[in-house]
Amino acid sequence: MAKGMRVKLNYEVSRDPDTGVEVTRLTPPEVTCHRNYFYQKCFFNDGSHLLFAGEFDGHWNYYLLDLKNAEAVQLTEGAGDNTFGGFLSPDDTSFYYVKNDRSLLEVNLKTLVEREVYRVPDEWVGYGTWVANSDCTKLVGIEIAKSDWTPLNDWKIFHDFFHKGPHDLVDARMWLVNEDGSNVRKVKEHAPGESCTHEFWVPNGSALVYVSYLKGQQGRTISRYNPDTGVNEEVMKMPACSHLMSNFDGTMLVGDGSGTPVDVKDTGGYTIDNDPYLYAFDVAKKAYFRIARHDTSWATVANSRQVTHPHPSFTPDDTAVLFSSDKDGKPALYIAKLPEQPELLHA
Repeated sequence: MAKGMRVKLNYEVSRDPDTGVEVTRLTPPEVTCHRNYFYQKCFFNDGSHLLFAGEFDGHWNYYLLDLKNAEAVQLTEGAGDNTFGGFLSPDDTSFYYVKNDRSLLEVNLKTLVEREVYRVPDEWVGYGTWVANSDCTKLVGIEIAKSDWTPLNDWKIFHDFFHKGPHDLVDARMWLVNEDGSNVRKVKEHAPGESCTHEFWVPNGSALVYVSYLKGQQGRTISRYNPDTGVNEEVMKMPACSHLMSNFDGTMLVGDGSGTPVDVKDTGGYTIDNDPYLYAFDVAKKAYFRIARHDTSWATVANSRQVTHPHPSFTPDDTAVLFSSDKDGKPALYIAKLPEQPELLHA
């Protein structure tokens, strides 16, 4: 297969055994498919098309799925796609991704013609997920000196490479810096035994939201930071979710229940029960509810630490949640509708 080839998908629709909501598996369980990172734009603005990654031709490449017609068109080809960091443009005419840790490419969704927007200098290596602002006029990327770089394809290498990287060895994870490099400052001081993780900007730019948890405790806390005033405030308590994302204005949040974090040094001190649910959080009511089971394994697959992570986010109309899971075989994409009359819970 190559760019422009089309794949017909056969959706499988079921009811979640615990909440009764409709869950649709979009991709086949015998082919590794996954969504992009959960804060990267993956849906057309009208919800009609979905950007995702699939291994239909032996490589992990990008595809654009026409959700109504269940047909996906291949957008990239060959090895080297960073299939987690890609994102759609605000006007849904193109998408951006990094190839071979070096080239930031723009792909025209009609012609599939690629344009190199930026190239990492030869003495550096592009790393991780590069993130654009909501208007897609600016982008933040990470470059690591080639002499220091090694592929981070499992958590042991992650630990060895970033010895202070495990959350519980870091005394200040979150920092801000102005675009001109000035005014470097901490978002917060960690309390004793506190770890912070999965911070993200609410898409409308109103706040930085993050999760914190304390050694020896099951639950976690959602907090919000105002970059203009420098004020941190506690939003609400939450179950032990690994990832968290909001809708456009931050009124609703979604998270994926998890087990003991794999990226801490003291796993005994942070042991928690495994939680197989996707949760939605109503910020105004300070309450949450179960959406559906994700039942993923969290395993490292094909040298990827991320491919089995649910990474949930809302559809553009806030009526459903997109996530990845390997519960039926290889990693696949699912959409779970939100319950019409959810049972509200309080942590």
